Amino acid sequence: MVTWERAWRAAGAWLGWSLIWGIIGIIFIGTGVFVSIGSLNNSILGGYAVYAMGGLVSGLVLIVIGSIISALAGIASFFKINSEITAEEVKSQMHICPTCDSPLRFIPKYQKWYCDKEEKYV
Repeated sequence: MVTWERAWRAAGAWLGWSLIWGIIGIIFIGTGVFVSIGSLNNSILGGYAVYAMGGLVSGLVLIVIGSIISALAGIASFFKINSEITAEEVKSQMHICPTCDSPLRFIPKYQKWYCDKEEKYV
């Protein structure tokens, strides 16, 4: 069973990674908005519609990429941390040899754990 201390550490890690990826996504979104607005201003002032459309599309692509990074990276961080906790829990429920990390086998006759890899009782 996961302890409250471990759950709070996991929540903090998830929040930290989500903030980092969120900031990266916001940078992409901000750059996209800047490029889009800049291209619109150039088309109004200079009349270069072809260049403006390319800049507008580039800006919109950056906005979409930034949104995807912000959303999916937060979700991916959650699943990564959750899988790490699950692996720790499974490992803690198993009996592992302290020297070679192999699974141990319980021998009822001797009431001891046995490592098949090292061929010794632990």
